[in-house]
Amino acid sequence: RPLFLYSAVVDGQEVVKHLDGLSAERFFKDEKEEDYSRSLPAGLAETAVSCDAASKPLTLFALLERERTAQTRLVIVFCNATDTVTRLAHLAQLWSLRRSWAGGEESILAMSSAAGAMRRDAIIKECRRRLAEEDIPTTVLIASDALARGVDLPSVALVINYDAPRDASNYVHRVGRTARAGASGRAVTLI
Repeated sequence: RPLFLYSAVVDGQEVVKHLDGLSAERFFKDEKEEDYSRSLPAGLAETAVSCDAASKPLTLFALLERERTAQTRLVIVFCNATDTVTRLAHLAQLWSLRRSWAGGEESILAMSSAAGAMRRDAIIKECRRRLAEEDIPTTVLIASDALARGVDLPSVALVINYDAPRDASNYVHRVGRTARAGASGRAVTLI
């Protein structure tokens, strides 16, 4: 397919000489060619929940109310922006106090790329500590994509995509936090 480039200040013959031999395939990758379904965990159950932007926090809290059971030890909520992580974590802490959740505001943790490496490590250690103790209620970790790759947290029962991921690769990494090593897990995306 021919590519036309128009410029008011550059000689057309000069541009043709530099672009000769280049093709779009060298610079653009079609995501449709990737088969991300093979990368999803076998025990993963996926769900989408439709809601408008104004009711998104309430939809999230309704999901969390439903999921706070003895079998659900850790829930990860993914957001696209660090400021969304911060605002949502504060709102969730207030909600947990208002609803008298066991563990209260301490059951809500937040982690984003805005936190330094030492702080992120401390949050991961706190999650692991809470998972190791049987009598600690469900922990909700609200995170940015800083948590989506390279972090292994056991017993993640549910991943909630508060903001839909920007691409298929991010989706695979986010939902890959649950249903690990043959276990079952669930992913819910709010759209």
